[in-house]
Amino acid sequence: MPVKLYNLAQLVRVNTNPVTVTNTDASQQRIKLYQGQTCAVNFSVFNSTNKPLSTAGTRLVFKIWNPENNELLKTKTITATKNDVIKVNFDSNELMDIEPGYYYYSCNLITGDDDNIILYMDTSPEHRGFLEIIAVASNYVIATTTLNNFSLYNSAYYSSAVNNVDKLRQRGNLHTYTTHTVGFTGTILAQATMLTAGTTTTESDWFTVDTLNLSNRTGTNTGNYTGIYSQIRFKYTQTAGSVTKILYRS
Repeated sequence: MPVKLYNLAQLVRVNTNPVTVTNTDASQQRIKLYQGQTCAVNFSVFNSTNKPLSTAGTRLVFKIWNPENNELLKTKTITATKNDVIKVNFDSNELMDIEPGYYYYSCNLITGDDDNIILYMDTSPEHRGFLEIIAVASNYVIATTTLNNFSLYNSAYYSSAVNNVDKLRQRGNLHTYTTHTVGFTGTILAQATMLTAGTTTTESDWFTVDTLNLSNRTGTNTGNYTGIYSQIRFKYTQTAGSVTKILYRS
């Protein structure tokens, strides 16, 4: 069970009209969202007379944009249940498909009459604010998987496939494995596929991500690789000895 370090909601003020006077420090308005942790942002909406706007029953449309090419990366629509704030929640794996880094965000308010109101950030007359996505998925402890049953097919031995929940894997994540061998001479391949569990795979769907070449080896041997993959497996061929088990962790 990961420790939730970042689940306190940030409070951000937005306005129904462009602001000409900054009411808060810009650094306080920059939203920080965390991969691998639950987090939230509370939006407080003010009208043109600088009064809090009653938001119960309205809908907030929150969007994340790529600043380099203006690509829309994510949209969340939240129905407000309170008059004073609108809370936007993010679960622990919701942002895993977006690279850690800096982005824009925008907000629109949809009224009960379906009026679409552009909301402006409190730090400038712009309708986009700054957002940072931070990778903290390493706080998750992933159990070690033991692979000790290998099936012979076309002169090679194969382990069962391990399903990687790829939304809990950040790009560049480290995978490690340890092989246990007895008098083994041969090659052990760590292989991956982007096809999800339950999908029928063929040999061409798998690609090698790491290789161990061993000669008359008894004991343990370690390897590692990085990346996001839906499933992994291990394949080996030998001229002598055996592989008793492989321990895998990511």
